[in-house]
Amino acid sequence: MTWINGEKMASLETANMVAKGYDAEAEATLLGPTGHIAFEVHNSGQNDRLGDKRWLPGRVCRWRQIRVREL
Repeated sequence: MTWINGEKMASLETANMVAKGYDAEAEATLLGPTGHIAFEVHNSGQNDRLGDKRWLPGRVCRWRQIRVREL
């Protein structure tokens, strides 16, 4: 789940995910028992409805004050 300022923004249950070529056991072996955290930004692609207007030349994405705590 992804939370921003105490509000849930997104949730994904990968245990039930079906995707061509996805091998859940191989992923579990690669990641190990504790998993991982990733920050992701998608750049514009041909199928992106915003096209090249999403990321103009020289634009960047930054995060700050990231805090991680064990639950």
